[in-house]
Amino acid sequence: MSKTPPLKPFKRLAKMALGRMPWIRVEARVPKLFLGSDYGGWAFCPDLIDKGSVIYDFGIGHDASFPVALIERYGCVVHGFDPSGVEEYVASLGLGDRFRFHPVGLADFDGEVEIRSQSATEGTSGTILGRDQLDVDTKGEKIEVKRLETLMKELGHSRIDLLKMDIEGAEFDVVEDFAKGSIRPTQVLIETHRY
Repeated sequence: MSKTPPLKPFKRLAKMALGRMPWIRVEARVPKLFLGSDYGGWAFCPDLIDKGSVIYDFGIGHDASFPVALIERYGCVVHGFDPSGVEEYVASLGLGDRFRFHPVGLADFDGEVEIRSQSATEGTSGTILGRDQLDVDTKGEKIEVKRLETLMKELGHSRIDLLKMDIEGAEFDVVEDFAKGSIRPTQVLIETHRY
């Protein structure tokens, strides 16, 4: 006698039809390693990273513990991107040429956009989402943003081994943009936001 409740297969089908469950179930087990602080750390597959890896870290903020730990562990070069005025903090880390900082944001277009605080509280992360998508009306400042494809061309990279994105609401548009092309990072780490 089956232990599966009689309606369970129909519920699964309904969830698939509504897009709440994938049609193909992927079960994969890979080694995981967590590097960085409790706040700024990330888990990734260490077997796919070495000294020659191409690593892009978008959204450094004021906790660069993840890229610092990658550099210390693997001796690799990390390209860090953040348009929110963290240059002084990044320089204070003293990482030399292993950490290449770029004061530019990531978006699904090349150009300028207004970045604004997500709340009235000082020190919160900035987002490129419009006022109509946020709970508060905060003052914005203009920043430069680029597509992933543009940045890869400018930096002379044909691949990305690890792509980390904490880009405060722009991640869905960015993934859709690079997925249309031929960019297929080996590992993608994303903090998602639902505004």
